[in-house]
Amino acid sequence: MKSLISNTRLPTKPLYDVGQGMGIKLDVLDKLRSEWLNGFDWDTQQAKLNEFHHYTTVIEGQTVHFIHERPAEEDAILQARSRNS
Repeated sequence: MKSLISNTRLPTKPLYDVGQGMGIKLDVLDKLRSEWLNGFDWDTQQAKLNEFHHYTTVIEGQTVHFIHERPAEEDAILQARSRNS
């Protein structure tokens, strides 16, 4: 992902003077890109994601990657609901 972001060339100026309804502002996108390249710890995040069980399945011809984790406690959903009541 990091190399994909690094190798992506952003336009130097917006094509149209339109509001955010037509997409993200170029200066915001450039700041996000810079943060992802220079301030984001990719290795740490990848290690955290790799702790989960990953699966793939095909839905209508499209391969879908997903994480499925069971809670450590059998009644975790019931506990969460009772805390929110």
